[in-house]
Amino acid sequence: MDSLIQLLSYLGDVGDGSSLQHPWIDAIALTALLRACGLRTRFCSNLQSAPPNKCTIPNERQLLQSQYWCEIYLPNLERWLSVNPLDARVGDKGVIEPLIARYEGTPMLYVVGIDNYGFITDITRRYSQAFSTKVVRLRRAAMGRGVFNPPIIDWWAASLRRWANTRPTEVERNEEYELQSGEVRAILPATFGEYTNHPLYALERHLGKTQVIYPREPIVGYVKGEPVFLRSCVHKV
Repeated sequence: MDSLIQLLSYLGDVGDGSSLQHPWIDAIALTALLRACGLRTRFCSNLQSAPPNKCTIPNERQLLQSQYWCEIYLPNLERWLSVNPLDARVGDKGVIEPLIARYEGTPMLYVVGIDNYGFITDITRRYSQAFSTKVVRLRRAAMGRGVFNPPIIDWWAASLRRWANTRPTEVERNEEYELQSGEVRAILPATFGEYTNHPLYALERHLGKTQVIYPREPIVGYVKGEPVFLRSCVHKV
C-alpha cells in the first residue's frame, strides 16, 4: 500500500495536467501503467458526452477529465478506489459528478468500468449521488416507459450482459453488496413527499384503494417512524 501511494504521488508530481491533448489518453496510459505494476485496474468512463460549449468553460480540462478515470482494487481494503489521471489522487470520487451536473444539468446516468479481463461493470451507483431517485427515473424515461412499467426490452441491461462476468468472484459479490448497501443508506428519502411515486420505495400512506403491500418484508428503513417498503412489493388487487 505504501509503495502504491509513493508511485501515485510521483505520477502526480511529474504530470502538470497538460501534457496530453486528449484526457482519455491520460486515463488509458495510467490504466496500462497500473496494470503493468500488477494491480487490478479498471478504465472508467462516463458515457455522457461533454457539453458542446466546453471551450468556454473554466477548467475545461478538469471537466473533460471527469469523463475518464481509473479504479484500482486494494485487497487489504477489499474496495475499488477511484484514481484521477490528472493528478493521480486516490479515492476522491466526490469531485466527479458535481462537474458533470454543473455543466450538463443532469446526474451521471451511465458509468462503466472495464477491468483487466475485459469485463464491463455498471458502476454508476458509486459515483451518482441520486441513483435511486433521478437516475432510475431518467433511465426509464429514456426507454419510453413509465416509472412503474418495466420496459419491453431493457437495452442497457441487455448490452451489459454480453460483457459481464458470468462467473463472479468474491470481489464482484462484495462490490455488489457494497453498492446496494451504500445506495440505501445514502439515498433513502427523509420526507413523506419524496416517497410519492418513488420508483424504488413506497409508504403505506400513499397506497391507492386497490393497492396492497405484499410481502411486508423487507423493511428497508423508516421515515418519521413509518416503515419504508420496496416498490416491487406494491400490488393491485
